[in-house]
This record gives sequence, C-alpha cells and structure tokens, in this order.
Amino acid sequence: EGITSWKLGRTELLASGPALNVWRAPTDNDGIKGWSGQTQKALGRWQAAGLDQAKLSYASLEQTSNAFITRCTAKFKAGKILMTSHFGVSDAGELLVKHHFDIDASLPDLPRVGVRMILPKGFEQFEWFGRGPFETYVDRKCAGVVRHHVSSVKDQYVPYILPQEHGNLTDVRSLRLASRRASLTILTDDSIEASASHYPQEILTPAFHTYDLTPDPRTFVCLDVQQRGLGGASCGPDTLPQYLVDTDTYELQYRIKVDNER
Repeated sequence: EGITSWKLGRTELLASGPALNVWRAPTDNDGIKGWSGQTQKALGRWQAAGLDQAKLSYASLEQTSNAFITRCTAKFKAGKILMTSHFGVSDAGELLVKHHFDIDASLPDLPRVGVRMILPKGFEQFEWFGRGPFETYVDRKCAGVVRHHVSSVKDQYVPYILPQEHGNLTDVRSLRLASRRASLTILTDDSIEASASHYPQEILTPAFHTYDLTPDPRTFVCLDVQQRGLGGASCGPDTLPQYLVDTDTYELQYRIKVDNER
C-alpha cells in the first residue's frame, strides 16, 4: 500500500498513503444529495459508475535498497484505474514520488485524479505557495492571488449548509504542514491542486447538515493533477468541457522534505 510507516526519530509523519483518490464529496453543482431528478447530473453518473465505491488492490512490482514501485488497481462498476507509483530518495534525503494513472475509457469524467495522504494528529500549521487565501477551483480561480499563504488546517474548512467538497487550492507549487515536532514540505516542478482538511470525503459525502460533522484530529492532504471544475449545474449549465477530468493517462510528480521543528 505504498508507505506503511514513516518516522522522524520517534515522531510519526504519515498515518497512511499516498493512496489513489478520484472521489470528492459532491458539490451542489455536481448534484444535490437526497433530491430526485439528479441521475443525469455528474453525481448521478459517478454513482452509476460506482466511483464512490472503489475496490482497491495493491501489488509491489520492484524493490531495491532505496527505491520501490507499487501498483494500485481500483475497480468500479464501469471500469478500472491503474496507478503505478515510483518512490525513491534523493541525495538530499528528499522522498521522490511519481504516480502514473491509466483510466479506462468506459468510465465517465472523474471528480478528480490524484492521491491522498493522512497525517497523524498535530499537523495543524499549513502554508502553501499558490492561489489563495480562499479556496479556488480550475474554473473559479481568477480572484485567488498567487503568493505564499499562511493559515491552519482548521481554517480550510468551509461550512456549507449542505456539507460538500471544500478547501481546494489551485496553481500550487509547494505546501508545508507542521506539528510542534516535525514538518513535511511537498514540492513540485509543475503546478498542481491540493487541499488539507480535518473533514474527509467519507464523512462529508453522507452528511446533510453541518451538525452531522465531527472533525477528524488527523489531517487529510489531497494532491491532484486536477479536480473537476464546479460549473453551475445546481441551477444552470454543467462544467465546461475544458474543465472536466476526462478518461486519459495522467502523471503526478512531487518530492517531500522532512524537517525537525525542535
């Protein structure tokens, strides 16, 4: 399953991941949860294809003294996705990661394509270089300013009346998450999309009220090649074609630097 344990001294840095991630808690524009007449909207198509019920299997392809390759197969009702991941270590001690995604053409356009990592409790400090300081999406980003932003994971939550996807960041080149003992800095040569939240999609997707939600003390970090645009289909047109995540092949490459905060 990729990295099963990563520590700096006695400090645990990673609870799990990076794992294949193609689902997002549906936005009102994707299709309104609990309403009828949503089958032709994105949410209806995604659920019909089983994108919210992936069956994952992992295999190790190759392992050396300082690198290994894994393959993840995600099977859905309508097709499958293969993710091949390469992990290595640079001379500077950075973890080098590269993911390759092969997506069946039988699947509909996707909510997103990327990976998710879960950090242990305590990684609350959050900063990034990219658009901000508020959430942005590929078709909702012109108001975001590209610069270095400082915030917290707690402040990334957006309390939408109907709980849904939130906190996405676009044109990200680096992000840093820190606890009192350690920090992880994720760097990429190409701009990506990313988010950090205490509210994972597993609790957002079935929730109908903000009072249904309890924040998870862990931090859920999503790194995406792209997330689907928002469009306006709750009361208007769907997302424009250029902002869809089509079935294709994609690559996501980044490196992770670890520092002791003491």
